Amino acid sequence: AGVLVMRTAVLTVSFLAVALYGTDVRADDKRVCADAYTASQSLRAAHRLLAARDQLRLCARQQCAPFASGQIVKDCTSWLADVETVIPSLVFEVKDANGNDLSAVKVTMDGQPLAEKLDGSAIQVDPGEHRFAFDGADAHADKTIVVREGDKGRRERVILGLATTAARSPSTDREPAPGASRTPAYIAFGVGAAGLVAGAVFTALWL
Repeated sequence: AGVLVMRTAVLTVSFLAVALYGTDVRADDKRVCADAYTASQSLRAAHRLLAARDQLRLCARQQCAPFASGQIVKDCTSWLADVETVIPSLVFEVKDANGNDLSAVKVTMDGQPLAEKLDGSAIQVDPGEHRFAFDGADAHADKTIVVREGDKGRRERVILGLATTAARSPSTDREPAPGASRTPAYIAFGVGAAGLVAGAVFTALWL
């Protein structure tokens, strides 16, 4: 009988532990869902769309369905679709001064890493004014861009470095004008001829 009572007590304690554990998990889920629900709206109002999307993904999960009669999941699912629609993205076209495409370029936004290299794909960012820095093998460039909600795949071109071929001087590129190059010669010839005539007249008078 004593053994039976002990076994019954152990089973009872085990059952209560499982029940309490399940309650704790449910409580944690409820807190996560509620916090994500609230935070997503504050972040959306602050135009922090990427962070708002992360929170909406949390409260749109099926784990949140039992709470608030399913309204949390319904609202978060709808808001998530709206936010996804307006998250802007940029496509950077980085070239050297000779027009060649560059991919081995590190990009930062507002001092924070954004991309280790460029592969032509769109990069999602929050709307607003941002300062981008581009670092290639031996060149650097900065560019300030005002990103607007709904800008999808907006292309931005950036030039890194200087041209490897020096520009030719404009004075050496132009052929001399036909008349311009001869004018000094004509003038010199005229002055010389006038001198000869004057000399001949002066000599005739003396003779």
